[in-house]
Amino acid sequence: MIISTTGIVLNKFRYKDTSLIVRVITRDTGLCSFIVRVGKGKRKKNIFNYFQPLSIIEIEYDSNNKRDLHFFKEVDLKFNFDEFGAIKNDYRVNGLLKEGEISVLKKNK
Repeated sequence: MIISTTGIVLNKFRYKDTSLIVRVITRDTGLCSFIVRVGKGKRKKNIFNYFQPLSIIEIEYDSNNKRDLHFFKEVDLKFNFDEFGAIKNDYRVNGLLKEGEISVLKKNK
């Protein structure tokens, strides 16, 4: 089943040389993990901007209950959290917000 929803990027991890694992909380399905294949070259830098922590993205993906990792069909950046000028350079505040969200999600799960 194809799902279109809005989500907030919680964190991202590098997986091998050309992939990312992104954890997103979505409005419809809750906490989901996605694998993103990243190419080489200039396009690689643009992909990383989509998945900055606390960014709001509009996603479309194929939901399969048998998998823990899903693949994006389409991704659109709605709001990048780094646009806050005052908080952008204060990594302590940014980290505190991320850790708070993750701990609340784990307790609710």
